Amino acid sequence: MTRRKKRDKKSKKGYIFLVILLSVIFLITFVNINIWRQRAEISTMMSSLEERRRELELEQEKTKDEEIKRDIEEEIERIAREQLLLKKEGESVVIISQEPEALREEVLEEDEGEEKSFFEGIMEIIGR
Repeated sequence: MTRRKKRDKKSKKGYIFLVILLSVIFLITFVNINIWRQRAEISTMMSSLEERRRELELEQEKTKDEEIKRDIEEEIERIAREQLLLKKEGESVVIISQEPEALREEVLEEDEGEEKSFFEGIMEIIGR
């Protein structure tokens, strides 16, 4: 019986060791599967973010090109207005002379002409 008890003790220890070993293997496998899932999710997320980054870079380049084009157009328009005395449709160009007194006299004369009625203007023309 002692031999049998020893064998039973050894077999119980073997079973316990086997159960512990299988539990550890199961635990490690379960943890690794979760880690692999997380890696797959992160990889997918990284690829979508990388694609979004590329889209944003293209949009930024397009915006910079549009801004440069707009600045060039504004500069051309400024030069055309200043040097060629061009104007937009519906605008009126005002040239300020260096003699403010002469300018004041012109404004006063225009104001006086505007105060007259239509008939007074006709009478003035006929009266000349």
